[in-house]
Amino acid sequence: MVETPDLLVKFQEIINKGPAQASDTEEQESVSILYKTSWVRILVVRSPEDSKSITIDVEVSPPYPSLSPTSSSPSTEKETSNKTQKLLGQLIEYVQYILVLESSGFSIDFVGNECLILASRHFTETPHAEIFELLLPPSAKKSQ
Repeated sequence: MVETPDLLVKFQEIINKGPAQASDTEEQESVSILYKTSWVRILVVRSPEDSKSITIDVEVSPPYPSLSPTSSSPSTEKETSNKTQKLLGQLIEYVQYILVLESSGFSIDFVGNECLILASRHFTETPHAEIFELLLPPSAKKSQ
């Protein structure tokens, strides 16, 4: 179970490393994973030119479980229907999560054909604790 203070502490650890230490070369931006689940990856992106320039990217994508029935029995069809309903319910929760991020200043983009939704926001100073509360994905909020 992750909480807002955990994200903030890990963010501070990433920032304290400095971009050159977090990246293979000093010419490339450094990308560090702040949080990851089957549905979401939260990344901290830093530029080597400006140590105070930080971008937080939130990638949301369904985990794509197999929803195809392996047989045509009524129990298998019911299982498939239940899995589909659960997946769609989770997708709705994550779309609402993305909408909250968008209303808080994150820009939203749809990437590729795999249903990847990217929420991104650039910061010139350390984000306030409220941002880390918003970053907690639905799966982390349910386990609290």
